[in-house]
Amino acid sequence: MAYLFSLFTLLTTPHGHLYFEAGAAIEGLLNLQPPIAHVEVVEVDGEIEDRDVTSLHSGDIFVVRPGESIPVDGVILDGLSEVNESMLTGESVPVVKAVGAEVFGATLNQSGMLRVKATGVGRNTALARIIRMVEDAQGSKAAVQRLADKISSVFVPVVVAIALLTWLTHWFISGDLASILVSAVAVLAIACPCALGLATPTAIMVGTGQGARAGILFRNANALEQVQRLQVLVLDRTGTITEGKPSVSDVLPEAAVADAELLRVALSLEQHSEHPLWQALVQHAREAVEVSAFQAVIGRGG
Repeated sequence: MAYLFSLFTLLTTPHGHLYFEAGAAIEGLLNLQPPIAHVEVVEVDGEIEDRDVTSLHSGDIFVVRPGESIPVDGVILDGLSEVNESMLTGESVPVVKAVGAEVFGATLNQSGMLRVKATGVGRNTALARIIRMVEDAQGSKAAVQRLADKISSVFVPVVVAIALLTWLTHWFISGDLASILVSAVAVLAIACPCALGLATPTAIMVGTGQGARAGILFRNANALEQVQRLQVLVLDRTGTITEGKPSVSDVLPEAAVADAELLRVALSLEQHSEHPLWQALVQHAREAVEVSAFQAVIGRGG
């Protein structure tokens, strides 16, 4: 009603009061899956074509180049690489993936070319299940929302009745259509319990959405509501709650080797490596010595 009246006023009265903001809504989106997949063409051996990820079927074979995100869940047919699965597991150190290993959509292929057979597409991927869980959490009701709904179920009809009474009263008193509409809309926009009926589910939607972006998933709204009462947080032994990247804490050379010399040698060997452990070492070192004939050996970092 506020929107329609504002539109009427905007078109007929240049300097009239507008109430567009009373009908505004907020919606968030969660989209991590890459849009394109490099799919092998069955009819032409060795031919690769780019297809929309939504068109993939279980059994399709696709390739993932270094630095690209894996489009859907699958099993590796050929190749050896390291895959960053932090969006799925929270572990920042990449996992070595060889033939026969499972890979998951939206995880990042870091170092090698992979040839993968799709096993989970569409709503059957791990990412799709995460999105559904977040959507279910956003749509669930916390205890405070159920209380708000009970109050609103009584409050809203009362406010609507008062707005109608205001309409009728002004009709008999003034007969001015613009004045009648302004008074009725004012009652609805100001007295209607927006905070009870809208703010609570909006807060749940925003809270679960922001948590998902930070890698924190809530199964339902009650879990989000109870977070304020947490006093002790217990983590598993893998240490996945980290800054997301390793760093050098100590340099411990042999007695006859200086720290700087050890760092120069290590840096010379690893300055071109993509492995996160060696990237941390490169960042820590102050000097570098260029080397040639560099080769990264997958699965041997440590």
